[in-house]
Amino acid sequence: MNTTLSAAGELRVLIIDDQEIMRKIIRRLLRESAITNVAEAENGLEGLEQLANPQIENPDVILCDLHMDVMSGTEFIHKLRRHKSLANPDVPVIVLTGESNDMVLDVAIQVGASAVLQKPFPPEDLRAAIEAAVGFQLG
Repeated sequence: MNTTLSAAGELRVLIIDDQEIMRKIIRRLLRESAITNVAEAENGLEGLEQLANPQIENPDVILCDLHMDVMSGTEFIHKLRRHKSLANPDVPVIVLTGESNDMVLDVAIQVGASAVLQKPFPPEDLRAAIEAAVGFQLG
């Protein structure tokens, strides 16, 4: 957790979702909270590749879908938490999913998700989850 951040505009977010329309919706919701430093990945593998790239600034929080081709959100979180060569394997991951099976959602928490929000969710729930994950209010 980066406690030196003081404003939403400084917060770095990585969205991992295989649906472009969903990434656009999430980006819009983030803009409503003045969060504009946003990167995107289409699946968990692409997300891990971005996190391993020293040329890309590490995010302060990751918003990740569960069901994606190539690498699911659960597999991404599992690999992230065990990938000790990354700069910040403990970065908060908030799962954003349409999944309603409690067992699947519990597995996401067990592998290391910070929180789970079920789609559709109101913008204030996303903002509250991000604030809880990063440890400060966005202002």
